[in-house]
Amino acid sequence: MFRFESPWFLLALLALLIVWLIVYKNKPKVIKYSSALLIDGLPKTLKQRFINAPFYLYVLSFILLVLALARPQWGNQKHEVTTNGIDIALCIDVSTSMYGLDMDANHQKNRLDIVKEVVENFIKKRPTDRMGLVVFAGEAYTQSPMIFDGDMLITFVRQVKVGMTPKDGTAIGLGLMSALARLDKSKAKSKIVLLLTDGENNNMQVEPITAAKAAKQLGVKVYTIAVGRRGRVPYKREFFGRQTIDYFNSNPDFSEMVKIAKITGGKFFKADDKDALDKIYSEIDKLEKTKIDATIYFKWRELFTYPLVCALVCLLMAQLLSATWLRAI
Repeated sequence: MFRFESPWFLLALLALLIVWLIVYKNKPKVIKYSSALLIDGLPKTLKQRFINAPFYLYVLSFILLVLALARPQWGNQKHEVTTNGIDIALCIDVSTSMYGLDMDANHQKNRLDIVKEVVENFIKKRPTDRMGLVVFAGEAYTQSPMIFDGDMLITFVRQVKVGMTPKDGTAIGLGLMSALARLDKSKAKSKIVLLLTDGENNNMQVEPITAAKAAKQLGVKVYTIAVGRRGRVPYKREFFGRQTIDYFNSNPDFSEMVKIAKITGGKFFKADDKDALDKIYSEIDKLEKTKIDATIYFKWRELFTYPLVCALVCLLMAQLLSATWLRAI
């Protein structure tokens, strides 16, 4: 943002304009010669063309000096935000079933591609919250610790892909426990987990209900989100170097997801396509809000030295030309 700290000095430019108009108005319109034939047809020399240069340099130096006195400044807007804050652990399924194309009408984007787009928009809407990212399949993996940097978290989200854990499967309980571990030392007044999957738990290393009870003890609310359609689900696979569409059957039981949400005081959602998933994250965004006190201030940088230096240069050039090349005799 640009401004003048002392704009009243700019009135001097108005005074200069008035003086200029008065002088121009009273300027003689003709010059008398003994005979016009004496100068008729004579070419102008370079010195004659620049004879008024010192005058214009004086005027320019005056204008620049006035601008310097007005103190031009450039300011950077800053926001000071005070918030109780919410710590959010994003927990996303990256099992092979997330290759399913059923959430995209054109069968171009798989389930995980759509989830990543929606999660990215969710992150952008919550710049004051601290978030982390856990992915799981047959095992759980921390993709990002709890951070305030939304842009960095989005980078981590974009790097998520199917099969990035060593073991395939759907370890919902293990994924939830990993997310709880990220929130264990959190001092935020509100702590939540957004647990998203397209299947039912098939890893008994940690029971989902056991993880839900642990979440309740820690005061963590879990929102569970089931994605994908039931029945025959299309997916892309390589066949002799070419991509073809094949199908797998998907009929998961989401009863445990419902129980997890109920035990922790959260809510269960089901999304069959991108629009439904967008609405779910928008609803969660509205449900989990904190009061934010924001203070806006500007840090101003002085710019008066630039016109001041230019004014001095113009003044010196005018003096130098007047005393040497354009000296009047």
